[in-house]
Amino acid sequence: MTKSPKSPKGLGENLAYGFDFTDGGAVTAWYNEISLYNYSDPGFEEATGHFTQLVWKDSTEVGCGYKDCGSYYGYYIVCNYYTQGNLILAGDEGRLFEENVMPLKNSTSSSSSSSSSSSSSGSGSGSSAGSSAGSSS
Repeated sequence: MTKSPKSPKGLGENLAYGFDFTDGGAVTAWYNEISLYNYSDPGFEEATGHFTQLVWKDSTEVGCGYKDCGSYYGYYIVCNYYTQGNLILAGDEGRLFEENVMPLKNSTSSSSSSSSSSSSSGSGSGSSAGSSAGSSS
C-alpha cells in the first residue's frame, strides 16, 4: 500500500489492514516500531515511519476511519495527522526528528517493546503500510 493520492497537502497518514479497528491493534503495531527507532541518529526510515508519525510532537490533531473489507482482508484503517510529521529539511535531515520524536521518559519500558507489527493484532495477520516522509524547505 502507498500513501493515498487524495490526502491533502499538510496531512500525515498511516495505513493498515487486517487489524480489528475496535481494539486499536493497528495503532499498537505502529507504536511497536519504537524498538527499531534509533534516537542516536534521528531521521526517517521506512521501518519506523508509522511510529514517528504517530508520536510527532507538532501533530496536534488526528482522525481515523476504517472500511470493513470482509473476512479475508479485515479492516482497512486510515489515520490522518495534522500537522504532517516525518518532515525532512534539505541539508539537515535529522533536526525535525530530534525536535519531534521524543525519547521515553522511563527508558526501562522501551526494552519491552516488541518489534513485530503483527503480534499486536487480534488475529495476528495485520499489515501496516503507507507512512511517508515529506520534505520541507
